Amino acid sequence: MQSNAAVSAVNLGEKSPVQAQENISFDSQLEAAKTNEVYIEDAIPAIEPKAERKLVRKQDMIILPLLGVGYMMGVLDRSNIGNARLMGIQKDLNLSNHQFFQVLMVTYIGFLVLQTPGALLMKILAPRWVLGGSITMFGLVATLFSVARGFGDLIGLRLLLGFGEAIVPLSFLYISMWYKHDELALRGYWDYTGLIYWSTSIASFAGGLIAYGVEKNIHNAHGIRSWKWLFIVEGIPTIVVGLTIMAILPDFPDKVVSNGHFLFKESENELLLARTRASQNTAGAKVVPRQIWIAIKDPKTYLGSLMLTAVGLSAAAFSVFLPTFINAFGFDRLTSQLYTIIPYSFAVVSMPVACWLSDRYQQRGLAMAICLGSCLIGIIIILASSTPTVSMVGTCFVAAGTYPGNPIAVAWISTIHGGYTKRSTVYGIQQIFINSFIIMATQVFDTPPKFYKGNGILLGVFVVAFTSTAILYFWLRRENRKRDAAAQARRNGTVPPLPSDIGDFETLCDYHPDWRYPL
Repeated sequence: MQSNAAVSAVNLGEKSPVQAQENISFDSQLEAAKTNEVYIEDAIPAIEPKAERKLVRKQDMIILPLLGVGYMMGVLDRSNIGNARLMGIQKDLNLSNHQFFQVLMVTYIGFLVLQTPGALLMKILAPRWVLGGSITMFGLVATLFSVARGFGDLIGLRLLLGFGEAIVPLSFLYISMWYKHDELALRGYWDYTGLIYWSTSIASFAGGLIAYGVEKNIHNAHGIRSWKWLFIVEGIPTIVVGLTIMAILPDFPDKVVSNGHFLFKESENELLLARTRASQNTAGAKVVPRQIWIAIKDPKTYLGSLMLTAVGLSAAAFSVFLPTFINAFGFDRLTSQLYTIIPYSFAVVSMPVACWLSDRYQQRGLAMAICLGSCLIGIIIILASSTPTVSMVGTCFVAAGTYPGNPIAVAWISTIHGGYTKRSTVYGIQQIFINSFIIMATQVFDTPPKFYKGNGILLGVFVVAFTSTAILYFWLRRENRKRDAAAQARRNGTVPPLPSDIGDFETLCDYHPDWRYPL
């Protein structure tokens, strides 16, 4: 049934948040037909802190290890071709530099094509099938790299790898349905231990050590080249992780409430629903086509995309090209593999610290500005330095800002858009931005030792991202103040109260009068 509230929500989506707030007219034009579902706000009790801590700890112990290890394996399997390049894959398969860059580029076609459909598919199929199935697939593909015979094989395998890995970043969309806004950047309540995106820096750190160990200890073992062993060693465990996720990962919270899950008790259902409401989500949310258009017309979509593009581009360039960068600084091949752990060690430390601070003080915009500033400093050092040691310092600044910047940006963006379909669409648009730039980046880091062209472009992208972050922060702060003022006026009786049938966040998205934007 098409309700007037739904029509009004579309009209609101055609305006900016400021216009929407100023022009909402809660009269007969906004009368909403009741749906068959009960609004959460009418059905849920208050959240009891002790029980919530226990539930969150259970979520942390089930969801985060599964997704964290899955994400880590994705990073390893996507970036190991950079280590394999130093191990001789380019020489053994007779690839030119141009052909190698083409192999890198096709990986991101899958990200461009599949992420929005994948996000919507998770609402049709259970997330365990979508996420676990994709991880199993790219684990198998990664293993098959060990039998590649030339350029054609690599192109085909990297394309398939990209299709599988395109789904894995949807983990962030999935956990945004399980956790409240102040829990997302650093996942942990008072233990601060579970970080999904921390696994990327750990994977990158471990990737250098694994490549170093493989190159030093099992090169040509059983007549198999070290780069082939690298793909086998990192590919087979990925398949095991994917199958485990398919068996264990819970559905979205509202589906766990309605269908059950062997790791969650029935007594926890009310609390799961209460937390869903507290995170400004709606139980029973389905794919709503009109929210796609709302997302496309929202300027926040593009400001967030520019912000996220910088750290996403930097992380992608680092994961593939860092061994090449360090080798170009003047270090030998084996030492370059080992030295990749130096900048990643900074990321391993900076990520939990920055994420915890952004959650603790609820200052995502400020945290993003600091991360982007660190990246800018690092790129400038690399471009201006004259010695390998100083250049390594620059890579440490870039890593220290890039890796915490990614989860902070994703956590912020995922909480400023209401409605599951709108949030999914926004995420897809952001991935189009990011991966278009990454495709470009695979072609521009071709002028060693300084890579002026690639680093110069990256520097410009960081400047644009810093500006976009500032605009987004001040815009959202202004909008929150306007909505607070309107709410205060309703409490004072100077304006009429909101009607009871206005609808929920899924109906009006983030244009709902009760929605507040995290800063």
